[in-house]
Amino acid sequence: MAKISEIINSIENLAPLSLSPNWDNSGWQIFLGDKEIDKVLVALTPTQDVVQQAVDQQIELIIAHHPLMFDKVNKLSVNNVNDIPVIKAIQHNIQIYSAHINLDSTKNGLADELAKLLDLKNLKPIEKMTEDTGLGRIGELE
Repeated sequence: MAKISEIINSIENLAPLSLSPNWDNSGWQIFLGDKEIDKVLVALTPTQDVVQQAVDQQIELIIAHHPLMFDKVNKLSVNNVNDIPVIKAIQHNIQIYSAHINLDSTKNGLADELAKLLDLKNLKPIEKMTEDTGLGRIGELE
C-alpha cells in the first residue's frame, strides 16, 4: 500500500507540472483527498470505459496521460457524454491525475522513451524548454 501523495510526488519529481504550458491541464483532475491505496489503474485517456474498469476492480486512483478535462467546467450533466466519466468517478470515490505535456517533455519522459525504442541517436527537443527538457524529440536513425 502507498499514500496517494507519495505516488503523485514520484510522478511530479520525474515530470514537474511547471513543464506544462498554460493551455494544458496536467495534474489533478479529480482530487478527493490523500489516502492509502493498493491499486492504481494507468491509462492513456480516462474515458467512460476506463472509469468503469476502475469501478469494477475497486480502484481508487487513475493515472492518465491525457487530461479528463481541458476547459473550465461550468456544470456537469448526465446528458453530456463527456461529463459521465467525471460524474461516475466522483460517485465511486475514484481520483484522477493526469501527466500530459509535463511527461511528454521531461528528460527520460515519454518522448525520450519512444526515441529509445526507435534507437534514435543525437536526440534534441523539437521545442527546447530548459537544458534537458522540451516538447518532442528529433533524432537520427542508423
